[in-house]
Amino acid sequence: MIFTRQKTFDIYETVARIHHRAVQIHPFQNGNGRWSRMLANIYLRQNGSMPVKWQEDLLSKENPKRDEYIKALKAADNGDYSSLIEMHKITY
Repeated sequence: MIFTRQKTFDIYETVARIHHRAVQIHPFQNGNGRWSRMLANIYLRQNGSMPVKWQEDLLSKENPKRDEYIKALKAADNGDYSSLIEMHKITY
């Protein structure tokens, strides 16, 4: 049996990875982004942190904020979670 050392992440990297994975699973025809952001905020609250202020009105239509969010998700697709992590640090 081979044992490997597991990585541990701080709360913001953990929540960014949860958020990204929930988007990838894509369980609904519509609302996957909203659902994954809600899931991320639930995780933050359960772990003693404030939720992210996502500005849902801006994420629902084409604009620079949505473009930034989509770009962060695509970077996470390639293993770069840094932008998504930073987004999770903007809380109420």
